[in-house]
Amino acid sequence: MSARLRPGVCGLASRPSAPWTQGPPADFLRFGFQYSNGQKATNQGGGARVADAVPDQPILQPLGVSGRRHGTDWRYWAWPLPPAGPVSLICQWPAPRIPETHADIEAAVILDAVDDCIDLWPPG
Repeated sequence: MSARLRPGVCGLASRPSAPWTQGPPADFLRFGFQYSNGQKATNQGGGARVADAVPDQPILQPLGVSGRRHGTDWRYWAWPLPPAGPVSLICQWPAPRIPETHADIEAAVILDAVDDCIDLWPPG
């Protein structure tokens, strides 16, 4: 996910600077997904991955963030692969007054890409 800003627009927080007591701050860009079966995950916590355990809910875990003056790029790990059907990508950014916005992609785009993956650590 990437965010780009015009000069003069408020900045954004890639991580909270302090524990949230009443939800994330306005400069925190909220991002998440929802699968066609209703399962969802967001970048607002929860769904942490535990080694050698199969999670009971989808996970959207940050892997890294980089930025420059007018832009920030985030990398996330999402689990599990989506079921067939639409995947809704959802974001909201209160500070620059961007309301909750949805964009749908077909899960087939993601599932077809799996065929090009290489298993670096095969089980067993």
